Amino acid sequence: MSDSRRSTRLVTDTSVVLAAILHHDRGVVRQCRARIEEAPTPIAHVLAESYARITSMPGMHRLRPIVARQILGEMFPGAPTTLSAEGYLRVIDLLADLNILGGAIYDCLIAETAREWQATLVSLDRRAAKNYAAVGANFILL
Repeated sequence: MSDSRRSTRLVTDTSVVLAAILHHDRGVVRQCRARIEEAPTPIAHVLAESYARITSMPGMHRLRPIVARQILGEMFPGAPTTLSAEGYLRVIDLLADLNILGGAIYDCLIAETAREWQATLVSLDRRAAKNYAAVGANFILL
């Protein structure tokens, strides 16, 4: 967890969405789906990243675009939460100040959206945790 502040609203990151769809362990799938049911409002960037990943997976794991849209629509029937223009600028400034490079920006955009909406981010991605913490987002690692 990033700090002692707690919010009651949960949002999931891409790692949880992908595991709910593609993980080989049925227990992990059930746990991730339960978290998504607790957090049915997606972060817009998580939707886009999830769609990109599941439509470009190798071999039999790749889903057709129409199937990906249907699955994501069933998982997240509501409108997504989006990041403000100020939030985007805050993330870019923060990354530059902390010398954080490259693709970490995507973790930080997701974390900033959760922070801005005072939500707790649920994740399986231990690698992303340092980026979530850098932004100051509350998060839970499953």
